[in-house]
Amino acid sequence: MWTHAPKPLSPCEVVAIFRGKTAAAFSTSMRIGAVLGGADDTVHAILDAFSDALGVAYQIRDDLDDLQAARDAGEAPEIRPTLPWAVAYRAANETDRVTVAQAWIHGGDAEEIHRLLDTLDAPARSAELYRAYRDEAIGALHRLDTAERVRIRTRRLVTRISIGGQRNLDQGATVALLHWQLRP
Repeated sequence: MWTHAPKPLSPCEVVAIFRGKTAAAFSTSMRIGAVLGGADDTVHAILDAFSDALGVAYQIRDDLDDLQAARDAGEAPEIRPTLPWAVAYRAANETDRVTVAQAWIHGGDAEEIHRLLDTLDAPARSAELYRAYRDEAIGALHRLDTAERVRIRTRRLVTRISIGGQRNLDQGATVALLHWQLRP
């Protein structure tokens, strides 16, 4: 686990962590709702693709929100696997990589860290990845043949999550929402 042996990670490794936690939780909720709603294998596959992209987008948005909150508070970003840290590490030249790795693992001066992340364009690049995963989630819904109300309501769910209006999505509500949407 990263907390026991922290080290710089690639963006792909960070996204894999997101897939293993947030995307997996969304997928479980969606699957339960789909099973209760009697969905076929095609709907399950679409909801898996939707959940994967939505979970990653949600986690990137959370990382960006946390980064901005730290900046606003004059604090250094948290020392944990986040996409902005991974993007900065990947974008850095050899000299800056050492600096990014040290700051990511040990922290440091808040102003210097934020300046470094900005210089490496990490927040903006992370925001681009967020938008790509968000759009991928929305695109997955276009493959649904189920009633239009499913697409509309699930898209509302994406909007709530992506704009931060519902930061801690209630898993039970997701199951109930999909069950209601998918029933005949």
